[in-house]
Amino acid sequence: MRVLSAFNQDEGESICAGAEAVGHSVVRLGDSPAADITAALRRDSFDVLIVSAHPHALTADVVDACDARGIFLVAIVENRLSHENARLCGVGDYVGPWQTWTEIEQLLTIDSRRYQVENSQEEGSQTTDSLRPPTAPRIFSPVSRSREPRVSSLVASERDEVSKIPRVEPMTAATENPATSFPRVVTVWGPTGAPGRTTLALNIATLMTQRGLRVVLIDADTFGGAVAIRLGIFDEAPGIARACRLAGAHELSGAELVDVSHELLVKGRPLHVVTGILGSSRWPEISRDRLERVIECAREVFDVVVLDIGFSLESDEEISSDLLAPRRNAATHAALRAATDVVAVAGSDSVGLARFIRLWSDVSESNPDARFTVCVNRVVWQRDGTTAAESITSAFSRFAGIRDVILIPESSTLMTRADSRGEPACLVDAGSAFTRSLTEIVSRLVGTSTARPSNGIATHITTGIRDKLRSVRLLG
Repeated sequence: MRVLSAFNQDEGESICAGAEAVGHSVVRLGDSPAADITAALRRDSFDVLIVSAHPHALTADVVDACDARGIFLVAIVENRLSHENARLCGVGDYVGPWQTWTEIEQLLTIDSRRYQVENSQEEGSQTTDSLRPPTAPRIFSPVSRSREPRVSSLVASERDEVSKIPRVEPMTAATENPATSFPRVVTVWGPTGAPGRTTLALNIATLMTQRGLRVVLIDADTFGGAVAIRLGIFDEAPGIARACRLAGAHELSGAELVDVSHELLVKGRPLHVVTGILGSSRWPEISRDRLERVIECAREVFDVVVLDIGFSLESDEEISSDLLAPRRNAATHAALRAATDVVAVAGSDSVGLARFIRLWSDVSESNPDARFTVCVNRVVWQRDGTTAAESITSAFSRFAGIRDVILIPESSTLMTRADSRGEPACLVDAGSAFTRSLTEIVSRLVGTSTARPSNGIATHITTGIRDKLRSVRLLG
């Protein structure tokens, strides 16, 4: 086994000496900055990284490098500052500088056995030669010595933790419609150009919470999340990154997901929000397998899981020669495949409509079993009282074969007020045309839509479906 040590050798030399005594190869970097540690990990092959938990040495880049290469990461915790930094980075395997290699070996053995048991359950008799899978360490609670690591109390306390979530009776209208079953996964997608994916996801989650459903909103945009910004949440450790690391370590549960989320009250009812990554450079943390596990755990606890995802559906990255490298758009595809309902939103301008129509066949074929709700955002009303509805409906029917579209009116003033308050727009003005349009979308998702909305807010397209192949040819 090859071990890379990056900490003060004067204080923790016994760890390196113990590793060498049992035949392991140890490379000593000393008390090095994170850039040097990351460079060493990329330059050579290691099985274990033992690094100081001080902020100058342990960073998200170091954790990412270990995740991508399947390197077991152990932090050397010296004081409260290093404790807190390890927690923010999501590192749960730690020792003190006074401890020995024996304690680290115990961590390695526990982690390896846990993975082998879970791997054998998933793949039958297939075995693995690696010490541990390429996953992130687990999160821990560093301040109090009286609190045991979560891995030891997870099974015993999971039911109690889940029971703490306020449970309310589902709304009568949803119960009356037997075609709608819970839990549901609602994925909100739209093409590039900011058509309003986050706005719709946030307001859909809020309106569903108002209806008495237990809802979690997960920001899974690998190009940079915006849910936390829209709600005024300042989260140094993104919830989706923490959840994915726990999922990668096979330690995520419904109770853990509730713990990493932010709870917001919507008229007395809780809406749980899992914040996204703010910097696009952290996208490798949201891998396909991890996000699938996050969604699976969310379905165990919540009635509705709302996913705000990225725009890109490209799969050209799959031809990369590095077959083990993470795929940036894999999370988007995973969220679409896991959805029971997909809300596809387009911008009302000519460019936004063209982008949507060109990608419609790809997004609709990503999950043939899902129910699709197509909407166009920011539809502008003219002075004579008309809208671009006729042109929009004609384009969707002719080029994409879409018969049913919900038109959402332009509401920039309402959005400005909502942003200044850090609240969903539907709570700022419950009687606005925007809120009525979103209410129609939610009614369709939960199976309670009964009539066509008035005032042209939602338009039902009754023209026939054109041949999709002909549509593709016309679009070029």
